Amino acid sequence: METIYYGAYGANLNQKQMRIRCPEARPVEPIFLVDRMLVFKGVADIITDLGNTTPVGVYNITKACEGALDSY
Repeated sequence: METIYYGAYGANLNQKQMRIRCPEARPVEPIFLVDRMLVFKGVADIITDLGNTTPVGVYNITKACEGALDSY
C-alpha cells in the first residue's frame, strides 16, 4: 500500500482525532515551522509571521486517508 507524508496542524494534531479520521495514519515526528503562525479564518491555515513558530505533526498516511482528511 502506497503511503505519503502528511503535515497535520490544528485539530489534526490531536492523535485521538487522527485515529478516528484516519486509522491507518502512523505518526512520524513533530516538526516546527519557523516564522509561521496558525490562524483561524473560517478554517485553520498557516501563514507567514516572523518571530512565531508553529508545531506540525508529520504522519505517514494512505491515499484513502488523504481524501478523508481533506473533508475536514
